[in-house]
Amino acid sequence: MKLLSQLRSLEVSGNVKHFSHESSEGPEFMASLMPSLCELTNLTHLGLASNVLLTGGAKTLARVLGDLRHSLISLDLGGRLHAHNRIGAVGMKTLSAGLFWTPLQMLDVSFNDLRVEGANSLALVLSIHTSLTEISLRGNGIGSQGVRSLIASLVKHPRIRALDLADNDLNSEALKYVCEGLPQVVVYCQFVAFNLCHVFPHVFSQYEPASLTWI
Repeated sequence: MKLLSQLRSLEVSGNVKHFSHESSEGPEFMASLMPSLCELTNLTHLGLASNVLLTGGAKTLARVLGDLRHSLISLDLGGRLHAHNRIGAVGMKTLSAGLFWTPLQMLDVSFNDLRVEGANSLALVLSIHTSLTEISLRGNGIGSQGVRSLIASLVKHPRIRALDLADNDLNSEALKYVCEGLPQVVVYCQFVAFNLCHVFPHVFSQYEPASLTWI
């Protein structure tokens, strides 16, 4: 048990193989991990990407984060290869309570179906949590309204340096709002938006090339 408590990094992404759109073994997988995770009081990185955790898994993880509140600096809940965690807006709201007190610097919640409501929950965390430097929100359908909520919190954030907003259905006004609010941040945007520099030159001509990265 003493050796387990010294573990610094744990990567268990992509371990749930049986799932459908409606159900998954993800919540049970997360529940099975919980006793061991609570012992890892020196853990700095936890990789849980692509385990189809759903809302149930997010609720369990929120309890685990209480035990990792002094050490965890990197949390990967993103989606890979069509296996997304899909914690949703309710899962994000539940998870927020655990995120408040961790010293997180990197958070990946890409492809989790957060929508506007989930973005609002994360924005509340960001209004208090000031250690984050990198956030990935790729593929969450947060739209322009969700982006405005996030940027309103991030403008007061002293350390944020990279923000991934690709595949979120953002219009030119939302991107302008991002550039004006976070001029020091490298923002990753969806590939299809590349031509916006030409279609809306009045929007983007005033920003430094480093402000927006097209992928």
